[in-house]
Amino acid sequence: MRSEVKALTGLRGVAACIVAVAHLDFMHWAPFKFLAFHNLAVDLFFCLSAFTLCLVYKPLERHRLELRAYGVARFARIYPLYLFTLLLAAATFIRWGTGDFNAYPGSAMLDFIRQLFMLNALPIIGNGVHWNLPSWSLSVEAFCYIAVFPVLFWGSKRAAKWPEWARTSLLLLLSAAAYYMFARHFNWRILDPGTHSDDALVYWTAIVRAVCSFSAGWLIYIAWRNEESLPRFAATNADSLTIAVCLVLVGKYLGAVPEVMLVFVWPLLVVGLMNGASWTARVLSCRPVVWLGHLSYSIYLCHMLVWHITMKLFPAISTSQPLRLVVQVGGTLFMACATYYLLERPARTAIRKVFIRNSASSPMLPASAGPASP
Repeated sequence: MRSEVKALTGLRGVAACIVAVAHLDFMHWAPFKFLAFHNLAVDLFFCLSAFTLCLVYKPLERHRLELRAYGVARFARIYPLYLFTLLLAAATFIRWGTGDFNAYPGSAMLDFIRQLFMLNALPIIGNGVHWNLPSWSLSVEAFCYIAVFPVLFWGSKRAAKWPEWARTSLLLLLSAAAYYMFARHFNWRILDPGTHSDDALVYWTAIVRAVCSFSAGWLIYIAWRNEESLPRFAATNADSLTIAVCLVLVGKYLGAVPEVMLVFVWPLLVVGLMNGASWTARVLSCRPVVWLGHLSYSIYLCHMLVWHITMKLFPAISTSQPLRLVVQVGGTLFMACATYYLLERPARTAIRKVFIRNSASSPMLPASAGPASP
């Protein structure tokens, strides 16, 4: 088993915090306005998840994927906290009316069943509604775990024999497809209850972005293992890639550059962090940042619940942005710590002990692994 790559864990933590700050509506503040890549963070999470899964399950070395152990590990990693936050979101809806049941297509019970089985962001069978808004990415992430990663694992050794130019071309094509779907068909308002779009591809955006970015993470892993030119470039220029991300964000703020360009950078940034000597990797490997990385899944799933709860219990905070920042960011960290230490880790350990007898066949995922979260 490969030990935890702390820089990747830290990267996940930074991205999750930026998503939380954006959803809590603080991105218009001067300290945060240049960091507004929260809509693209989900693509980073998809790419990072696939890369980390490859680090753990080693598709170029193993002959087959132990599906039972893999499935249990994935379920244990994402579902307990997902279920808890779904039930809490349902409770706030019922208690305080934080959502409009009448605006949902179909009955509230049918919609709850869809969310219970993580189907809501899938086209055709899903309806796009999410009681806990950030959980939309978990629906398509689960699809990648179930339907995409086993196929990629099976094809890894064949893909490793392709010429380098073919893998690089496919990586660019996947990133271009994610770019196109985001730039032309992404509409965040579709997540609002009762909102509809005449653009049929809007409902396919989530799954296409997930599969493309997830597959890009797999491809860059193979290129890294083959010591090809693209990951070598990324490792040598890891800090330059960070600067490039910053320049894109500044350009986005000035209205000169679309932020969606970052989908082309994410695979390089992820693999570049395997060079632990870069300044970027060192910063992301600092203990406080890594700690946030451990909490990232809890931060991602809890912050909107904190928003609803604090705004209902302490309405006075809405009159003071600094006070709201302290209460809601502090509340998010408190709730994330509580759910991580009291639910996430214990549930993961308990489920694995019950359903996996041979622990050697199921490697423990490092903290940087896990579901994607925008």
